[in-house]
Amino acid sequence: MADGLLQDLPRDLPTFLGRFGTDPQCRAYLVRARWPEGFHCSGCGHDQAYSHKRRLIEECTACGKQHSILAGTIFDHVMSNPPHIAAGAATPSIHPERARAHVEQDLDLASWLAACLRMLRPGGLLTLLHRADRLADALAALHGPLGDLVVYPLWPRTGDRPAKRLLIQGRKGSRGPLRLLPGLVLHEADGRFSPAAEAVLRHAKPLRVQERPNGSGHG
Repeated sequence: MADGLLQDLPRDLPTFLGRFGTDPQCRAYLVRARWPEGFHCSGCGHDQAYSHKRRLIEECTACGKQHSILAGTIFDHVMSNPPHIAAGAATPSIHPERARAHVEQDLDLASWLAACLRMLRPGGLLTLLHRADRLADALAALHGPLGDLVVYPLWPRTGDRPAKRLLIQGRKGSRGPLRLLPGLVLHEADGRFSPAAEAVLRHAKPLRVQERPNGSGHG
């Protein structure tokens, strides 16, 4: 990736959402990072490309060679919120975009996570948001490639209500053990955000999913 783009990344949540709040914004950033001087076909040298709408592909308008936006891209930290519902487990929405967001389509969870792992450097972190009832599927796909796995429940509110969503985080190539952490309570009994959730969601406080042995946080 271009060093200038990496150095110019947002340092707070509002700025991040302003720059990367939509799929087209994210795609444009990746294209600039892949071709800092503009698109250049590795097949014929042409400088114009067609962007595939549903795939991270730029296709040369002269020779038709397809170029992956993510080819050769390795990240220190990959974060993913894949479709939460297994294919066939629910009736998809009649709205195509919503259906793709919520129900697995071409990739099941294991394949999705395998793609995430391929983009992660050795020692890098993968953070996954998923449903609690898919925990076994997620751990089955991640155990081995990742170690130091942490399961971080997101509790709906104080009391005895079960967590419906989880953060799962692990480090590529680590051999550290699996840990279950207390997690984060999202709401008070009256429905307001808890102070801890308010700090993260409203004030961009870092959510420390993991803690190093010496007590300093990361992730």
